[in-house]
Amino acid sequence: VDPAVATQGDRLEGGFSVIKRVGRGSTSDVLLVRHDDSHEELILKVASKPAHNERLITEGEVLAKLQHQNIVAHRRTLQVAGRTALLLKNAGEQTLARELQEVGRLSLDMLQRFGEELIQVVNYLENEGIAHRDIKPENIGIGAASSGRKQLMVFDFSLCRTPAENILAGTHPYLDPFLAQRRPPR
Repeated sequence: VDPAVATQGDRLEGGFSVIKRVGRGSTSDVLLVRHDDSHEELILKVASKPAHNERLITEGEVLAKLQHQNIVAHRRTLQVAGRTALLLKNAGEQTLARELQEVGRLSLDMLQRFGEELIQVVNYLENEGIAHRDIKPENIGIGAASSGRKQLMVFDFSLCRTPAENILAGTHPYLDPFLAQRRPPR
């Protein structure tokens, strides 16, 4: 089955069963999958067309070097239906954007903890010489730490090798649906 149209229960090349479609970005399809050899639910991020293969290869190379408790873990880079795919640890059941939409304001404790986690990620990336270029609530998952409490998981490093001079890369704040609804009135 072509990952671009795969739905729950479909089988993909490489021994993956689709649990559900998570989303579609500008360069890739994102599926929650389970491999035949495991019970673990993982994310399979597949280039939406072969022209985007190089971008995912680059993202996989960067993610493979990063080891941080608040950055999604890269398992491997592979080929699915002739397109590059990244097999990633699941970043959580929902994004920070969805949490804010459903719950509204976060408690002071959560704001402090999430803020500290995000600052740690940004400092780590700076020390590693990597610019994420698209940190936003939609690219931050909320998962469960081993302690059972919620923790942030930053994902989507597809723009990390975009030159700093390219100031148009990423989601413009007024085009981002989450940020646009919070834009101050003029």
